[in-house]
Amino acid sequence: MDKTVWRVYRVERGEDIAKALGLFEARLKVHPTRARVSTKAAPEVVQALKAAGLEVEVAERQIPWDVWLTDGRRAEEQMSLFEEAER
Repeated sequence: MDKTVWRVYRVERGEDIAKALGLFEARLKVHPTRARVSTKAAPEVVQALKAAGLEVEVAERQIPWDVWLTDGRRAEEQMSLFEEAER
């Protein structure tokens, strides 16, 4: 199971990429390294992501205007929540 932290943004046009990247960086304080888009995403969106230096993955089962961004960080295990409940 993929434990990488992803954030999703609605991007319909290539010029919306800058806004999505800005929101990602404001929230996580790092620049994303990878993006995941639909096979039906607008070609200009894919080009804008590549121009921003991101590795782009294309997935079939995604909404065409969703762009998922990650910096490759792994999600922390949350077992501590269960351990505290047992005490």
